[in-house]
This record gives sequence, structure tokens and C-alpha cells, in this order.
Amino acid sequence: MVRFTSEHRPAQDFETFITSLYDLDYDGKSNKNGSPNILQLMSLFKVRMGEQFLAASPSWLQRIATRILGTIGILLGNPTTYISKKHKKKS
Repeated sequence: MVRFTSEHRPAQDFETFITSLYDLDYDGKSNKNGSPNILQLMSLFKVRMGEQFLAASPSWLQRIATRILGTIGILLGNPTTYISKKHKKKS
């Protein structure tokens, strides 16, 4: 288990992004590290362009990659927001 505290001002749509990542993992659509495939991840990032970036690479490079890979991911049917099918059934 990991716990962390983060503050986002303004929060914009961060909660939906984190919930989508959690639900993808909950439904088994993530790798052993809890990350969805790259096209799914870029689809989530694309609609939130500029709201968050990964620490590993320059933001300008991420913007380019997000536009290209996010568009491909969306065209291939990856959702931009994901809600667990298992959670729906429990409700």
C-alpha cells in the first residue's frame, strides 16, 4: 500500500484522472506496476492536456507525445475517462 498527499490548485479534473487509473487497475487493465498500456494512458492525458506531467521527461516532449499517441488511442477506442465495470455491478 502506498499513501501520499498531494495538493492541486486548481484541482481541475485530477480526481477523475486518478479514479480512471484506479478503475483500470481494478478491472485488470494495467500491468504489474499498475500502469495501463501507453495508448490508454495517453488517451487519459490528452483530454487533460497541460494539467499534469510525468517527472521523467520534458513537458514539451510529453505534449507532443500526448497529442499523437492520445489521438491514436482514442481512435482505437480507448476511453478518455474510465469507470470500473466491477464497481458498477456492486452499486
